Amino acid sequence: MAMMNIWTLKHRFGAFAALALAVSLVLGCESPINTPIAVSQGALVQIDQGIPARTLLPNGEGLYYTLVFTAPGKEPVNEVLNSGVSKSISLSAGTWALAVKGYLSKTDAEATPAETAVVSGSTEVKVDPGKITPVMVKLSPTQTAGGSGTLSYKVTFPNSPGVTTAALTVQKIDGSPVKVVDLLSSAAPNTITGTGSSASRTAGGVIELGSGYYEVLITLNNGTAFKDSDIAHIYDNLETPATFTYTGAGTGFAKADYSAEGVYIGLISFAGTATDLLDGNLVFLDAAGRTKLTNDLQSKYTIATQSGTALFYGVHKAIANLKNNETLYPTNLESINIITFTDGLDNGSFLQSNSAPLEGQTGITSDAYAAYIGNQITSRTIRGKPITAYSAGVRGSDVADTGKFTSDLSALASPGKSSTLSSYGLLENQFKEIAEGLNITHSDTTFTMVTTGNDPGTIIRMTFDNSGTGSSAASGSTKYFEGTLTYAGGVYSLTNITYADGFGSAEGAGPITGTINGSEINFVLNNFQGYNRDNKDYVKQWTKKETDTLWQRNSEYSVGSAVAYTFDRRSAIIYLVLDASTSLASSDISQIRSAAVSFINSIYSQYHEGEISNINSPISGSWELQSDGRYKSPPIGDGETTKMKIYFTTIGTTTLQIKLDVSSESDGDYAFVGNLDSLASLSSYRNRISGDTSQTIAIPITSASNPYIEIGYGKNGSVSAGDDCAWFKIE
Repeated sequence: MAMMNIWTLKHRFGAFAALALAVSLVLGCESPINTPIAVSQGALVQIDQGIPARTLLPNGEGLYYTLVFTAPGKEPVNEVLNSGVSKSISLSAGTWALAVKGYLSKTDAEATPAETAVVSGSTEVKVDPGKITPVMVKLSPTQTAGGSGTLSYKVTFPNSPGVTTAALTVQKIDGSPVKVVDLLSSAAPNTITGTGSSASRTAGGVIELGSGYYEVLITLNNGTAFKDSDIAHIYDNLETPATFTYTGAGTGFAKADYSAEGVYIGLISFAGTATDLLDGNLVFLDAAGRTKLTNDLQSKYTIATQSGTALFYGVHKAIANLKNNETLYPTNLESINIITFTDGLDNGSFLQSNSAPLEGQTGITSDAYAAYIGNQITSRTIRGKPITAYSAGVRGSDVADTGKFTSDLSALASPGKSSTLSSYGLLENQFKEIAEGLNITHSDTTFTMVTTGNDPGTIIRMTFDNSGTGSSAASGSTKYFEGTLTYAGGVYSLTNITYADGFGSAEGAGPITGTINGSEINFVLNNFQGYNRDNKDYVKQWTKKETDTLWQRNSEYSVGSAVAYTFDRRSAIIYLVLDASTSLASSDISQIRSAAVSFINSIYSQYHEGEISNINSPISGSWELQSDGRYKSPPIGDGETTKMKIYFTTIGTTTLQIKLDVSSESDGDYAFVGNLDSLASLSSYRNRISGDTSQTIAIPITSASNPYIEIGYGKNGSVSAGDDCAWFKIE
């Protein structure tokens, strides 16, 4: 069965979904080059070089586009797009023809006569009064006789066991080969980074090809043959990037795929050299990934067998890995992070940069390497996102130059993100602070104030202090919000809302329109600020009518399901780069390992907080799943009850939301929902409804747990009405 909770995970949009989103953002987002104007009517143009099948294409964001709108009896509208692939255009109402051309540069576009556009396309735009029309323009390459472009390839694959065959073949769509490159050879155009003893190697180069479509075929063999391919589109005068990354253990290969949204973690240890503990791969941080990372740290992160500290080379390996695989990362990638721990000074990176250079950095001394890494952390981006680097160190007893130790840590970190610790016992807390600051999730709190049908003019105050129950507790509160009830035309509103310091909501001062639910009125405050989920038992409600002088506590009030959380999860790549030099004691390694495992657990809990998973099939009851996703109760006789019992797993605070429907004898036969981990019945329940009605029940869950819940339908001793059944759905 499907089971969800109140949290939002952003998925990759299709082209038109993304375009619709852009319409809502166009008035508020600015680019330093293309500053949007306040368009209230016109078109939002989106450039699309996409092809339905997976195809390798040039990056169109670097082109200079001209946009020409024409319509009968109207002056042409000329616009340019010199950064990005979308722009809002102000147009009068009517039907316009749009022609788009993409040039390599502004100079080419403005030349007399203009240089030939490398891509072009056209479409029709219908603009309605007062509306912005989204329009997608698909572009096609300008194919000229004898025209050519380039294919820039990069193929990364594991080395163990030894690879005997590695080749890239470029062939025409009909299968006739155009170029074959031995990826194990350094012959032009191929260059290799990583040696035969490395966990992985990368072969790369640039091939000039005539414009058109090609199949790019990768062949690998390490005892097991493996083939993979993609279609590449070569445009006149443009470079098409082609990145392939393969993983493997033992014999065989698998294509790396990091496109799913979430958190990915890499592990590198360093001593005399740098070792990728995951063979160049990243691990997706779901429950299985967390177990794998923990096991790999336990089994693979150990004290090195040879001396040396290739500190800068180890961090460079993380940076190089990030760059090699950046085309594979999720589209909603929010942050790139490198976290380094060391106990000493670099004394091995020079040798490693000679024997297995990374990104062309050969024979680089430690001081020069420190400067290089510092510059890369500051300036390099991965899929348009900057790198955020952290470093932590416990100075070893063999390190005499304290200043050098501190400056090296600074070189490995973004400004203000390096730390020198006095003992290994502090490392776990340091890693925890880093984890909490990575900003991979954002949660919104929605507070629903439920109150009774009080007289108009009554002030309702919600307090959140750990205080008493007398009137003075309300008047002396420093943690509260309050508003005044009004009533007009059968509608309650909450007006003149004020907040104590630290409290607030998206509704501001109001008014908020209430929803009448029987004898209660609900007022919803979105993005509510100031609520501490750990202090839910402190929440109280107070009223003061216009003629009252003292606050009256509503003793029937319970915060119950008033609070719901919405989680926005953001994809992140995190590399842990850990010292494993022989200067470390076994107890030191143990504490570093423990800190790393704790960090991974913290990130896992932070990212997955609010999820409801591991939903078991109902263990009792025979309710039938309907086509609309609801479960329907089976027929029962008078005096009988039917129930479903469902187990699930939660991570952190969340809200379980159940949609309950019933068609029954009013005030006689009931659909009901029990409390968590409690047996439910007609006389023991959290919520119950009867007649022909529906109710959405939000059940707050305040900590990680494995609870169950019972949902049922029960009849009294006589009379049936309506469909005589109940339905539920976990939303």
